[in-house]
Amino acid sequence: MKELRPARTYRDRLVELSEGTLLFRRYYFPFGTKQIRLTDIEQIEVIRHPRRYYNLRIHGSGDLRTWFPCDWRRPWRDRTFILKERWKWRRVGFTVENPELFEQVITTRKLPVTQQPPKGQIW
Repeated sequence: MKELRPARTYRDRLVELSEGTLLFRRYYFPFGTKQIRLTDIEQIEVIRHPRRYYNLRIHGSGDLRTWFPCDWRRPWRDRTFILKERWKWRRVGFTVENPELFEQVITTRKLPVTQQPPKGQIW
């Protein structure tokens, strides 16, 4: 019998986590992508939202530090991820279509993850 192992990759319409990179779709307006090597990730913060309409930032930045790729459904999602890249001041704020599976994959890949409690409106 074949042994089931946890998934090591993740893919949806917003992001793609492969063996060596994390790709953000619709990062640049209107269709551009951004790719970050997994070795360049310093931290991924997971922010859980207690209610809907918590994060109204559809695309762009509200604080000039955190950039959000376009996601029209972001206000209805229950988690936001903030990626801090090594040696960079800017951060990437993003959402995924299946946050439970994405969290499982990044934990399996031993990426640095922290859980943050919600603090007011996010950007």
